[in-house]
Amino acid sequence: MATFSERLAYVLSFDTTSGVKSLEKFGNTADKELSKADKGFLKSQASMNKFGAGLVAVAGVAGVGLAKLAMGALETQQNMAALEQIVGKTMTNDMGEWAADAANSLGLSKAAAIDNVTAFAQLAKMAGVNTDEMEGFSEGLVGLGADFAAFKNVSPEKAIQDIRSAFSGSVEVMRKYGIFLDDATLKQAYFEVSGEQVTGTLTGQQKVLAVNRELYRQGADMIGQFGRESGELSGQIPILKANLRNMGDQIGSGVLPALTGVVGLLAATSSAASNLSPELMKTAG
Repeated sequence: MATFSERLAYVLSFDTTSGVKSLEKFGNTADKELSKADKGFLKSQASMNKFGAGLVAVAGVAGVGLAKLAMGALETQQNMAALEQIVGKTMTNDMGEWAADAANSLGLSKAAAIDNVTAFAQLAKMAGVNTDEMEGFSEGLVGLGADFAAFKNVSPEKAIQDIRSAFSGSVEVMRKYGIFLDDATLKQAYFEVSGEQVTGTLTGQQKVLAVNRELYRQGADMIGQFGRESGELSGQIPILKANLRNMGDQIGSGVLPALTGVVGLLAATSSAASNLSPELMKTAG
């Protein structure tokens, strides 16, 4: 049966394998020493020491784990702020509500949904997509990634990263999804989107529009796949993982103010120490 410290380590997603081994080693050593002692007092004292070491380890696991959760929550806040700079406050609020449901609808945590929708919004802005169309453009690509993932049995995060790579020029990654983005195909796609025939090299903006067009055209059979599989085990696994990440971020949001205060105090203390006079530092040393 797992110990309390091991269960806590699992919940907080913190790898304490080496710590557990150290505790076990400590315990084994203590037991050997106890076998040499005949007095009950010494045995009780050693047992208490072992128990105390366990509590210290649990506290360490909890502290580091909670700090990681807080940093995850901070990253989400920063991504929301970046998104607001791109699409404005009103659309950011709408996209935030969409991201809050992404765990159940796409198998993505809110943090992952915001991160990816922000990246696609930046892409849309670079390609000259109208502001009022950015939300549909960005959310659509995230949803497309979830559908591709379900169709090809990969994680939603992996499929979305592949789509992002395709937009950056690594078009080969899409071949495993049956999508081919060679130069001739992209030029034809751009012509269909814009009515403009390009004989030379496509610009970055033109490629974004062309790739977007082909992802939907060649990936048409995969669209809606995540929803079709959401009731099956393969669909429930990413949903569960995403909801657990959301739960962790909610905990992290509660811890974040306290962590901010601690970091601020440490920074102030460090600054004050650096301003000490050389004579005082010499005396302290």
